Amino acid sequence: MSDVSSANQRKYPRKPCPGVMVLYSNGNHFYSDYIYDISENGIFINSNAPIQAGSKISMSFLSFHKRGPIKISGDVIRSLPRGIGVEFKAQNDIQKNALNSFIEGFLS
Repeated sequence: MSDVSSANQRKYPRKPCPGVMVLYSNGNHFYSDYIYDISENGIFINSNAPIQAGSKISMSFLSFHKRGPIKISGDVIRSLPRGIGVEFKAQNDIQKNALNSFIEGFLS
């Protein structure tokens, strides 16, 4: 399936996220890479970290609209040579609102 056809089938539109670094850990190792794009449901991280699909990770990245970083966990749903696709696992409305605010910052 091509990237174009899969993008048309996405429930949540993705927004490019240039220059935003994400710090993340799979519990054993810590990594820092750049976010390629983001949606309400997840994130794609440009990475060559050896993290397999099915892994759980913890992430932290800076928001333009709030003090301090956004901290959230996720499940790696795709592991490719160019990066990993992660589905967010927001624990509460505070995390959801922080993510939505962060994403809206890329729309303006």
